[in-house]
Amino acid sequence: MALHAPRSPLICPSTPSDPGPGPSCIPSIAVAAAAAAHNQAPQFMLSSLNLSDLSSDPLQQFRSWYISAQTSGV
Repeated sequence: MALHAPRSPLICPSTPSDPGPGPSCIPSIAVAAAAAAHNQAPQFMLSSLNLSDLSSDPLQQFRSWYISAQTSGV
């Protein structure tokens, strides 16, 4: 049984002159997260959040967001 999580694999160019990871190395989880964020970007571009549009009551604001999410099929 392992006592720690395995190291995350790195995606980096390997050259004989530079055997170690360098600043251009990116953990594969970061690559996956970037791809997922790219696929979600249009959802976040549909509207903006303005302070004047928010309710002073946090529960009422949540209800409003929840109803919007239900009607849009999120």
